[in-house]
Amino acid sequence: MISDTENIRIIKNDDYSYPWDTSNPPVSIELPARKVLNWSLKQVESDGGTGMDYHIPAFPDDPEFSDKTETIKLIPYGCTMLRVTVFPKVEE
Repeated sequence: MISDTENIRIIKNDDYSYPWDTSNPPVSIELPARKVLNWSLKQVESDGGTGMDYHIPAFPDDPEFSDKTETIKLIPYGCTMLRVTVFPKVEE
């Protein structure tokens, strides 16, 4: 569990040309996180029948967390195709 902000890094980027560019966003946040092993994207047929879409299923009632902590990078919501806005809190 992250109980303080000492491991969170905010990166401001003044050298961007388009604010919604995923490879060069105006701001990003790097922080430690652990994967939820039994929660992943669900592939479903698109509404228009033109291919496949991915949906985020409901969070599992009994989540299984990885033992490994890794650094993730968060970028502005509008820069991404996958838009996760809620992150579960892991109790040790």
